[in-house]
Formats: sequence, C-alpha cells, structure tokens
Amino acid sequence: MGCLIFIGGMLVLFTIMWGFTESPILGILMFVGFIWGVISLDKSLNKNKTNKTNNKINKLHKMQSSLENFTVSQKYQSYDLNSAILLDEERKKVCFLFANIDTSEIYSYKEILETEIVEDGKTITGTSRSSQIGGAIIGGVLAGGAGAVIGGLGGKKTSEQEINKIDLKVIVNNTKSPVKYINFLTADEIDIDGKPFPIKKDNPKYKSAMSSINHWHSLLSLLIKETEPINLVKPLEEQVSVPKNLSIADELKKLSELLSQGILTEEEFNKQKQKLLSS
Repeated sequence: MGCLIFIGGMLVLFTIMWGFTESPILGILMFVGFIWGVISLDKSLNKNKTNKTNNKINKLHKMQSSLENFTVSQKYQSYDLNSAILLDEERKKVCFLFANIDTSEIYSYKEILETEIVEDGKTITGTSRSSQIGGAIIGGVLAGGAGAVIGGLGGKKTSEQEINKIDLKVIVNNTKSPVKYINFLTADEIDIDGKPFPIKKDNPKYKSAMSSINHWHSLLSLLIKETEPINLVKPLEEQVSVPKNLSIADELKKLSELLSQGILTEEEFNKQKQKLLSS
C-alpha cells in the first residue's frame, strides 16, 4: 500500500511538472489541486480514525455497563481498544471484555492461574499458581536468579532495546479458552512500506506502558498469592538463590536493571541487595 501511494505521488508530481512546461497557469492550478487533495485526504483519514476509536471506546463502555453483579473498582482498556480487564475487589472477581467478539468473561480470584508480561511474544516475567514462585512479590529475586525475572532485558543488542508489542498474558480456569491477552502497547506508526516502526525502550510511551502493565501484573500476582494454599507457597526468603554459575555482582547488576525498569521498588531493591550481600 505504501509503495502504491509513493508511485501515485510520483506520477502526480510528473504530471504537474509537465503542466508547468506546457503552461505555467495550468501547472499552478494542478499544483494547488494536488495540495488541496492531499489535505482533504489527510482530514478524511483522521476523521475515520477518530470515529473508529470512539466506536471502540463506546463499545467497551456499553459492555461494561451491561455487567450484572459486578462493581468495577479498577480497570484498564487495552491500547488497541479491542479488550479490557476489570476488577471487582468487593466480590473478588476479574472480568475480561473482548469488543471484537462481543464477549465478557468473569472469573473469581481462584480461577486466575497465571500472569505474564510478554514483549514481542517473549515472556519477561511471570507468576503462576501452585508453583515454587507462586505469589512472589514482583521484583523479588526468584529461584534461578534475577535473570529469570527480567528475561533478557539487560541485553546489549540493539534489537533488544526496541519492541513492537507489549501484552499482559493471563491464564484462567477455562478449558475452552484458557489464555487471555490484554494489549498495553503496539507500534502503530508505519513506514512507506507499511511496516511498523519499533518503539525504543527509552521512549516515554514504552515507560508509561511498562508502568501500567507492571501494576496489573503485580496486582494479579497478589491475587494469586491471596488465594494460594499456604503450604504451596514458599516464603520469599527461601526463594532467594544465587546459581553457582552467577556471581553476586551479576545478580546485583540485574537487580539494578529491575529497579531502573520500574519492576522493583527502592525498598524491595535494598532488601534483596542486603540478602545477596549476606548470602
């Protein structure tokens, strides 16, 4: 599509240049007409985009309003406006709205089995029920080292400093449709060939998306912890472990990366740092 627009623009430009050679007045009229056409097309595209956005927002609002026995205390509408996640803290329930298929699904806290932060299809951190790390506070040093939490965020390759998509992946107790995705950021600016421009991790849009997704991931992790049988959850102190092939310096570096990414709070960072130094 982008190539066709480029070719079309070149043909118009060539035609205008030809018009100038035949008649300056004709060339000027063609040029003015071309500019007017571009402005009109841009306004039309922006209007259509605004209408689509408003329609999606209204659809999600209508779906939320139709929920019965569900009082929304927290909510997040996905970046692409195709879905939403809602929380009813009084009734201890989580609701997923999917506007594109006109479906709403409500689950109790106990039916939330797993939560993950996924960047371009790669899990960078996760919490699951009935596991050794079930209910662990996000940002803690989990079994396997801090590297298991950040999942390669500290890499030096350029490709690892850019992303196209960030999703919250939630697994629920539903055998027909167990996996739910809520989008928190998508690269929506495209080049002339229609390919998206990756979003750099120092971009404010990325940082804002990470702040939001960390909130919801941490929140769902706490819900898993709250409903996890006591005998299945190890204390955080017992989960701290530095693999033999990693030095304390390596772990401290990764903890610092977690802190800079906003996954760790200052208090959690200092606490885990002290544990590593005293181990």
